[in-house]
This record gives sequence, C-alpha cells and structure tokens, in this order.
Amino acid sequence: MPHAQLMTTIARVWIEDGCIGCGWCIMTCPAVFTWPQGDALIRGESRLDGVTSANRMERSLLTAAGQAEALLIAESAEGCPVEVIRSDDGTALRAG
Repeated sequence: MPHAQLMTTIARVWIEDGCIGCGWCIMTCPAVFTWPQGDALIRGESRLDGVTSANRMERSLLTAAGQAEALLIAESAEGCPVEVIRSDDGTALRAG
C-alpha cells in the first residue's frame, strides 16, 4: 500500500531533547512545526492549548487541523536524522 494511503492517527506530537535544527520537519510539515530559533517547535496554532513549544512536558493534543497533518507528521518523524520527533494517538489519555 502506498505511504500516502496509510491510515495514521496522531493526537499528540512533541520533540524530545536533542534537536539539531536541521529543518527537515519544518520543510516536511510547516503547518505543525516551526523553527523560530535553533530547535524545532510545535506551532501553537496546531495545538489545543495554543502554546508554541517543543510540547515535551505539556503533551498538548493537536487541533483537528493539526491532526489532519498526521501523514506529514509521521513523515517528519521518519526522516528526522536524530529521531527526536515523537507522537501518539492519545490512547493513553483515554485509558486513564
């Protein structure tokens, strides 16, 4: 099955320590990632809490618009040379 047709659900995305600022995620998914200074961040516009940060501690859920970018978020994570982009489907939130 072609990559673009895979069903991907991503409810949260965050960036762990170690970003090298290569810009891959911003080039791949500019609606979710930004790069104002040095390390990549998750855009506030794509998060329910509206805060632009690495989302490492908050782990804010994505907005519907952010979730619509799931395939590009996954592609960003797969191509990250230092493997610091993490995501999940929010299942852990529903289980608790």
